[in-house]
Amino acid sequence: MGCCSGIIRILLFIFNFVFWLIGLALLGIGIWLLVDNTSKAIASVLPFYGIAVYIIIAAGAITTVVGFLGCCGACKESKCLLIIFSVFLGIIFAVEVAAGIIAIVQRSSLSNLVTDTFNDILPAAGYLDDLTNTNPGLLRGIEEMQKSLDCCGLNATSNWRDPATADGCLDTTTTIATTLASGTTTAAAATTTSGVMGPTTPNACTSCYQPCENKIQEFIENSFLIVGISALVFSVVQIIGICFSCIVIKNADNDVGPV
Repeated sequence: MGCCSGIIRILLFIFNFVFWLIGLALLGIGIWLLVDNTSKAIASVLPFYGIAVYIIIAAGAITTVVGFLGCCGACKESKCLLIIFSVFLGIIFAVEVAAGIIAIVQRSSLSNLVTDTFNDILPAAGYLDDLTNTNPGLLRGIEEMQKSLDCCGLNATSNWRDPATADGCLDTTTTIATTLASGTTTAAAATTTSGVMGPTTPNACTSCYQPCENKIQEFIENSFLIVGISALVFSVVQIIGICFSCIVIKNADNDVGPV
């Protein structure tokens, strides 16, 4: 085998090793998202988020296996393993291009899905407090989401009867800043800034966080833009891997060695 062919085989091995590490990283991130309390809270409120986590785990597992096959094929110059690797890499390439384009173009549709999901969650009475009797598990998920994302309510703070007393709603830093600026006592400020303004406006809250809908929509749109661009860039790199693999397969046909 010539010097150039040997270099290409080494480059193919390096490519596959990096590809294998990326697969392990995806697998690790997916498992972490599966067990992370914040992630579980969001998944309990937004079912499609949980589906996305399982897709990441599956993608990581497939990438790890394909990278391992490529490493073995490059080391042994095994034509069989390299062909299998090239076929799987081509399939992954096609899926990544499609997924990247969809993630970029359709990310705003996911924002609308968040809005629709939140509208479906809200009880007929319009208060999240009513979930205490109908769906306490979902209520706990919403409270965990509020505490993790520093937000209050789904699409409005008024989703709670008294948002100032809802778990994770009150922005304590704003309350302290308002107290210091006004020069009032802590007790007086707590009554004023907590939003407990009397029986006529029970759900007014001037020191609560913003609704969760906007934060999650912004997070999803930014994340999917990054994912889409990354998928398209990585797909270009995969073309190089396929080319390297084809060259090594051709050299394996010309040399005597294991197949």
